[in-house]
Amino acid sequence: MPYQHLLVAVDNTEDRAPLLTKAKSLASSFGARLSVVSAMAPTPINTFAGDMGTMLPLVVEPQWSNELRDELRKTLCAACAPLGIDDANVHLVLGIADSAILDTAKELGADLIVIGHRQHQGIFANVFAHTDENVVGKAVCDVLAVVLA
Repeated sequence: MPYQHLLVAVDNTEDRAPLLTKAKSLASSFGARLSVVSAMAPTPINTFAGDMGTMLPLVVEPQWSNELRDELRKTLCAACAPLGIDDANVHLVLGIADSAILDTAKELGADLIVIGHRQHQGIFANVFAHTDENVVGKAVCDVLAVVLA
């Protein structure tokens, strides 16, 4: 049975364009709907608390964060428009990337998640988040990892 709804997960890097193009091509070949998701991490603000002046991170969403979200959404929609992806199918989600992708896939009923994968080596393999691996390990639908340069 061919896929009916693809969800491509992108970030705000140059890798977004080739990933969107590949996902659009796949969706077209399956005759499937294509949605796009990008995650925006909550804005941490450090504050002092307690007698010792301990720094505690608080997650809040101040006005400038709303402006940033609006600007990121505008940029994302602009990247999707040349491929014929309607703004209604573009989702900018506040949250940690892997959870935002998985939650959006579930909400939309996507049956294939398309995500980029970059091989990290050395210390980078231990330092950087592996969103793609987390999504593959927790997804309840198929996941296609596209190797990025």
